[in-house]
Amino acid sequence: MLGKEDKQTSFFDADFACSHLIDRNSFYAKMHDCADKIITDDDFADIYCLDNGRPSVPPARLTKVLILQNYENLSDRKALEMLRLNIAWKYALGVPINYEGFDRSLLVYFRARLLINNKEKMVFKKTLQLAREAGLLKKEVDQVIDSTPMLGAGAVKDTYELLRDGIRKILSLMDKKKKSKINLSLKAYGKRDPKPKINWQDKTERQELLSLLVSDVKEVLSYIDVNSENIDTQLKDAANLLAKIVAQDIEEDKENKPKIKKGVAKDRIISTTDPEMRHGRKSSSGKFNGYKTHITKDVDSGIITNIDVS
Repeated sequence: MLGKEDKQTSFFDADFACSHLIDRNSFYAKMHDCADKIITDDDFADIYCLDNGRPSVPPARLTKVLILQNYENLSDRKALEMLRLNIAWKYALGVPINYEGFDRSLLVYFRARLLINNKEKMVFKKTLQLAREAGLLKKEVDQVIDSTPMLGAGAVKDTYELLRDGIRKILSLMDKKKKSKINLSLKAYGKRDPKPKINWQDKTERQELLSLLVSDVKEVLSYIDVNSENIDTQLKDAANLLAKIVAQDIEEDKENKPKIKKGVAKDRIISTTDPEMRHGRKSSSGKFNGYKTHITKDVDSGIITNIDVS
């Protein structure tokens, strides 16, 4: 059920007891003074049940915590530590001095809820609207655009591990009856199965492992009809992902044996946990794995007017 901020003040409120400790020009003071004009619990009413269940942590409070976390570039664990111990955070959020916070897993669920319901830009858009109403942002503006690397969170794997992860993903989604019919060359696809132990300096051993992995890929995919109307969506996506990994990284030699392609395929998938991540370059020598963040900014006011990720 939708929980809402309690606006009643008490002696234990940080803004009552600690306001004299906060720099009035700081981000925390500005957030304390302005955030409630932009972020309200009612803005999130359509993604919560309104009349059933226990009250949630107020979504406006969660949103403010995410903003502070991003401002200080903190992990979820560190952000919740700051919420519990830091006076400036408590003042910015308008919570009591003795507020203990909540479990950090709630930040993960809340981010997912925002994305699923297309609300990840809501606060940003309301901020721009407020800036226009205050006369800080004109109707017509001169803008500049800039791009910066953003590191991905998915695990980056080599070809061998991409194939193994792809097979493991499919097996985890298949029903037991169909899975029991599959005859695999390797027994290395369980959650706790370690990477096959071979001499990675030995070309022959690497080739033998690759042949076994490709054989298992073909075996697994042979039991999946991606064109079937009844196929599970997750299973279809996993099968298509594995097929793409094979197509981008594997080719056959003159003896029809699989080998890893030379060079890097265009738009190469580098992670099964985040298939949209890509290799990128800051410069000719600086590499990163993830995304590009693109930002447009009003030249006169310096206000960011849009942001996107590719």
